[in-house]
Amino acid sequence: MKERPDHDHAATLRLDYTEVVSPSMNADDKARRPFGIPIAWWVATGCALGLALGFSTVAATVFGQFVPALSSAFGWTRAQTTLAMAFSNIPLLVMAPAFGLLVDRLGAWRTLCFSQLAVPLILISLATLNGSLTQLYISFFLLAVLGAGTLPAAYTRVILTWFNHRRGMGFGIALSGVGLAALVLPPITQALIVTFGWRAAVVLIGLLILIAGMINVMTLLRLKPQSTAEIDGGYHPPQGAAIISEKSGVHWRQALHDYRYWVIALAYIPLGVASMGFLVNLPAILIDQKFSLAGAATMTIILGATLILARIVTGWFLDRVSTSLVMTVIFLAPAIGFFLLAIAQSPLLTAFGIFLIAFGIGAEFDVMAFLLSRLFGPISYGALYGGVYAAYNIGVAIGPVYMAHQFDVTGSYSFTLNLFGALFIIAAIALPPVARRIRPAG
Repeated sequence: MKERPDHDHAATLRLDYTEVVSPSMNADDKARRPFGIPIAWWVATGCALGLALGFSTVAATVFGQFVPALSSAFGWTRAQTTLAMAFSNIPLLVMAPAFGLLVDRLGAWRTLCFSQLAVPLILISLATLNGSLTQLYISFFLLAVLGAGTLPAAYTRVILTWFNHRRGMGFGIALSGVGLAALVLPPITQALIVTFGWRAAVVLIGLLILIAGMINVMTLLRLKPQSTAEIDGGYHPPQGAAIISEKSGVHWRQALHDYRYWVIALAYIPLGVASMGFLVNLPAILIDQKFSLAGAATMTIILGATLILARIVTGWFLDRVSTSLVMTVIFLAPAIGFFLLAIAQSPLLTAFGIFLIAFGIGAEFDVMAFLLSRLFGPISYGALYGGVYAAYNIGVAIGPVYMAHQFDVTGSYSFTLNLFGALFIIAAIALPPVARRIRPAG
């Protein structure tokens, strides 16, 4: 990607941008290293913690643990209870781009403050449920409307401030927070439900998210670089560190005229179909393959651990290897995994298929953030990320229901698993050419 000098303001519309070093920053200034760790890595860890305590975790990981208890308490079917997730996903088609614009206009920190307060308070309000599905659905609708500020757009926007040559790794650490939550929070939530009942448990989990989330927002996520020595965690490539000018890049109005943005957005719809279709139906797939409860739990652990590993490993490679090559491998791996899972007759082959699928699913958001930041820069990053995230959620709304319906019709998951593999092959063909001009930063 050719870069050229850019001293224009936010109104400037162009297809290339320059990463400008702020003249007020001195590379020789002393860099902060709390407990011997460069401050940038602390901020990346704070982003991971924020994602682990935000909308995505509450709407899926945490709420999923309460579904059996709520269904039993009020006589709801599982389908009626889980339908609440649709009332949080549908508004994201509007709220994800809207909060992305707010991130660009007001800064990530302000939107994080608001939504990190709203998410746990709405979760705690579920303790007042009295058997009304309407109340449950309204709560989840508000969760999306008020809590979308904790979507990855805000946290990855923070990463842009702190990372340039090591941006892939910064994204990887930040986005691993959702996978970490999927490993840690379910057993904690289940223990609280068993010990105190679901009403007390939802309050306790809500308070944990509220306190930890607000401390994180008020400390780590409020930090700003004080010198170029703090960029990239102290890494200094031959050409020197660069602090990204927030005024550089491509305005969202201009980006909408760039075919590359539409290729990315459209490619993420089938990725949403396959990824979420698989994740939601995985327990049923394992049961269909005659796995015991212990065996299914082991596979779930493999899935969660792989999601974390994939994001960090992918981030490392994005900083050092051709982006197109990394993307090709990332999207072909789950395609192979789906094909293997469709014919798997042994636990070993099933585990290997799940590993390959989880690796691609874990890495796809790293790729989304990296592509958008390198192609279009920071000025409208939030809005552009929000638009692609909304497209992804179109697929999210389709995938789980479609896969379950196909099983009801055919009595097998094989056709859908093969179809999902084909969707990832489409992404492996469509997306790498978009990144052909992107080179490793250093």
